[in-house]
Amino acid sequence: MGTRKPRAQSLLLTQQLIEDAQNHGVQIISGLAYGIDICAHKNAIKCDVPNIGVLAHGLDQIYPKAHYKTSSEIQKNGALISEMPLFTNLHPDLFPRRNRIIAGMSDAVVVVESKTVGGSMSTAQIARSYDRDVFAFPEIPIKGNNSGCNALIKRQVAELIEDFSDVCKSMNWSIKQRNTPQYNLFPNLTTDEQQLLQTLTGKRMHIDELIQYSKLPLHTITLCVLELELKGIIQVLPGKYYQRIA
Repeated sequence: MGTRKPRAQSLLLTQQLIEDAQNHGVQIISGLAYGIDICAHKNAIKCDVPNIGVLAHGLDQIYPKAHYKTSSEIQKNGALISEMPLFTNLHPDLFPRRNRIIAGMSDAVVVVESKTVGGSMSTAQIARSYDRDVFAFPEIPIKGNNSGCNALIKRQVAELIEDFSDVCKSMNWSIKQRNTPQYNLFPNLTTDEQQLLQTLTGKRMHIDELIQYSKLPLHTITLCVLELELKGIIQVLPGKYYQRIA
């Protein structure tokens, strides 16, 4: 989350945040707005990180129209959602309602740059009331576009972070990497387990992708991933994603 008119430094922070997050099985949720929102969506697409755009209007339209192409790209590895029925006219009152959905769907809300008043501050406050974790990047303590982040930290609404590793530590998302492929230690894998491992390349995959590409039924995949996880061959990530350890 953040301002619609970010500085270059804030755009770089957002880009780096997404790049660092791509191997942790996270999903990006934002509002498809100008500025930090669309920067997060575009970089999530670039890094193949699933992301969701929450709209403040019906799904029959895209606002702003300049983000139509990005909205189409989002749907290839994510979704566009809205609580508003089709043909709902866009109205300023709908944006705060949209923000509460973003806050409610998120495990954590990150504010990159914000003034003391605005949609990002509202989303952060709502997220806090929902008992969600809130993070903010600090700035030089002067009034400006990022004074809102300082205010969130000062009021203890948000936790100060400097990079994605701080988010991982707070959320307990740290993943220990192994240097040696663990499946070499377990040569006696079943045919189904071997087939599943062949499907699971270095890229993390969703359960639906495993069903599609492995040609194995859901109940078989469920048993296989449990066995392979216990053997330390794969890791289970948030959102029903799986990745082979290499």
